Amino acid sequence: MSSETGFSAPSRFNRRTNALACAIRSARRSPVSGKSSALRLWDEVNVLRAGADYGWPETEGIAGSTGEAPIATIHPDDASPSGVAYTGGSLWIGALGGQRLWQLPVGGGAATADPIAHVAGEYGRIRTVEVAPDGSLGIVTSNTDGATWGGTDPRAGDDRILRVEVNEG
Repeated sequence: MSSETGFSAPSRFNRRTNALACAIRSARRSPVSGKSSALRLWDEVNVLRAGADYGWPETEGIAGSTGEAPIATIHPDDASPSGVAYTGGSLWIGALGGQRLWQLPVGGGAATADPIAHVAGEYGRIRTVEVAPDGSLGIVTSNTDGATWGGTDPRAGDDRILRVEVNEG
């Protein structure tokens, strides 16, 4: 339960819920990493609703027919989501294995466009995404921990906190 809003959204059959973002009308959106699945087919973004069933392990992303359908899916090689934030009408999702920042335009509990990749391969693995007071994003890279797939050998400037400006629309 959020101490800020008093809202809770218990749900069932989620797989490795990596982050939650609070957005318009307190809808909870959650990226889920497919890395832990034997199938490893899809990483997904779900709108969490109290009591909802998200189908795992019978359903992963668009593969299967049980549970609530995700509002977006991305292949784990391009994602492995970590941090997520909401600003400017979009969810912003850090990708560890995919080494990019994903933008998912959302509205009314649904994706309003396909996911858009930003800074692909430029900074390595992106672990954390936070909204700054000015509406920009702070992202934290995680290249040298070796904890998950996609890590790189140490490079000059690893690991970093970066500022990314967000343009709404």
